[in-house]
Amino acid sequence: MATRADITENKILSDYEYALKLAKEQEKPDSIVSAATAQAKLVGMLKDKIEHSTSLDDANSVSEILEIVAREVGSEAALALGRAFNALDTASSFIDLADMDTQGRS
Repeated sequence: MATRADITENKILSDYEYALKLAKEQEKPDSIVSAATAQAKLVGMLKDKIEHSTSLDDANSVSEILEIVAREVGSEAALALGRAFNALDTASSFIDLADMDTQGRS
């Protein structure tokens, strides 16, 4: 069994290259595409498209956005975003929450 240290990007690329070679020899187009796609993903040339929806779609104000961010990502993120929006008065309601989160993780 391979250990984590045995698994490197080069090892994986070599394995995919071998799989690609076998697929070509056996004339298996699906396997050729699969091996080539895996190689491209590994080296960052191809990324899966990730579809997502967010509850931010329904937000109508900075305050609502900050509330959603605080709930879904954390109060520190909401505070930072509030600062970026220059909405410190709105973001200030997250300061206490951010302090509590920081103290809880210490």
